[in-house]
Amino acid sequence: MQQLTFEIVPHPRSRGDWLLKPSRFAPFGLWYRDLEHAISYSKWAAREANRAEVRVLNRDDGTLAERRVVAGTVRQGG
Repeated sequence: MQQLTFEIVPHPRSRGDWLLKPSRFAPFGLWYRDLEHAISYSKWAAREANRAEVRVLNRDDGTLAERRVVAGTVRQGG
C-alpha cells in the first residue's frame, strides 16, 4: 500500500500565496495564489496512490489547519 503526504504551507516569500512542498509528484514544490488550486492538484496527483493525505498549515502559527484524506484510483492486478 502506497501512501503519500502533501503539505501546503504559506509561501515564505510571497504573503498571501501558498506553497505545495516538494514531494514525489511535485519534486520542486509548486507555488499557488489560491489555496483551493493547491489542494486540487494534490488530489489529482493522489490518483497514483492508494491513499494520500493533504495537510494545510495555518498562516499565523504553522499549526495544522486542515487535513484531508484522499483515496486514489490505482488498480490492483494485471
